Amino acid sequence: MKSTVKNIGPSLVEITGEVTSEKLEGYRKKAVIRLAGEIKIDGFRDGKAPESVLKAKVGDAVILEEMAEMAIQDAYPEIINEHKLDTIGRPKVKITKLAPGNPMTFTIETAIMPEVKLPDYKKIIHDTKEEYAKKDVTVTDKEVEGAIQDIVKRRAEYEARKDGKEPEKDAKHELTDEIAKMLGKFETATDFTAKLRENMVEEKKTEHEVATQTAFVERVADKSKLELPELLVEYELGRMWRQFVGRIEEAGLKVADYLEQTKKSEEEIKKEWHPEAEKRAKSELVLREIAKVEKIIITPEKIKSDVDKIMSMYKDADLQSTQNYVAENLQNKKLFELFQTF
Repeated sequence: MKSTVKNIGPSLVEITGEVTSEKLEGYRKKAVIRLAGEIKIDGFRDGKAPESVLKAKVGDAVILEEMAEMAIQDAYPEIINEHKLDTIGRPKVKITKLAPGNPMTFTIETAIMPEVKLPDYKKIIHDTKEEYAKKDVTVTDKEVEGAIQDIVKRRAEYEARKDGKEPEKDAKHELTDEIAKMLGKFETATDFTAKLRENMVEEKKTEHEVATQTAFVERVADKSKLELPELLVEYELGRMWRQFVGRIEEAGLKVADYLEQTKKSEEEIKKEWHPEAEKRAKSELVLREIAKVEKIIITPEKIKSDVDKIMSMYKDADLQSTQNYVAENLQNKKLFELFQTF
C-alpha cells in the first residue's frame, strides 16, 4: 500500500493512496456477495445471484466501485497506523482513478487531533459537582398530581374519541381504582400514584445527572484553548442532521414536508446549528484530550464487538460512523465514571 500524507490546513491532512490492481481484484468476490444481497434479481434468492448475472443487471462499474470502497475501508486504518495519525471525525474520501486492470488511486481528507491546552479540569469538575449537589431533585405532591391529571385526561380524551364523542374541555379528572387497573398492573389508585412518584424521582435524578455532566464538560471546554478543525464541525453538523431526520420520521412526517412548512432549506438549518455544532465538537476534543491525559484506553476488540452488534441489528448503518460512535461512547462512559472520583 503506497500512501503519503500532507498538511492542508489547521489540524487537517490529505492522504494520497494507491491500491494495486491485484489487491483490488481480491475484493471482487466479497463485492459480488454484498451487492447480490442488496439488489433484487428475479429467479435468485438474496445473495445467490452469480457474478455474470449481477454484472448484466448493474454493470461492471458498480461492482468495481464496491470493490474500491471495500479496499479503502480496509486500507484506512492501516494508513492511520503507518503514519501514526490521531484522526477524529469522519474522513472525506475521493476515488481519483478507477479502471479495470489498473491500480486505484484515492485521496482522503481527515481532521487530526489539534493541540489542546486544558485548564485545571479536575477542580472545575469537582466544583461543578459540589454546586449541582445542592440542587433540589425531589418531586413535589403538586408535580405528581399534575402528572396524574395529564395521564387521566389523555386517557379520557382517547376514550371519548373512540366512542365518537368530543372530549370535555376543562374537566377535572379523578384517578380512581378502576382507572388505575386499566393503566397497568395496579390494584388501587394509591398503588399507581406511588409507582408514578417513584418513576418521576428516577427521571429527575437522571436529568440532574445529565445536567451536571453537561455543565462541567461545557465549563472545561470553555476554559480550554485549541484550534477547532472545520471538518470536525461539519461532521458534527452531519450527525445532528441525521438525528433530526430520525426524529422527524419517527413522528410519521417527511423531511421535505417539514422544510416546506418552515420555509427553510437543509443548508439554512445547518447554518443556524453551526454555533451548537462548534460547541459540541470542542467538547468532544476536550474529552478526548482528558482521556489521553488520564490514559483511558478502549481496546480495538471491545470497539469491534460493539460495532458488530450494531451492524447486525442495523444492516444499513454506515460502518465508519458506527465505529466513531461506539469508540466515543465507550470513552465517555469511562471518563464520566472517572469524573465521579474527582
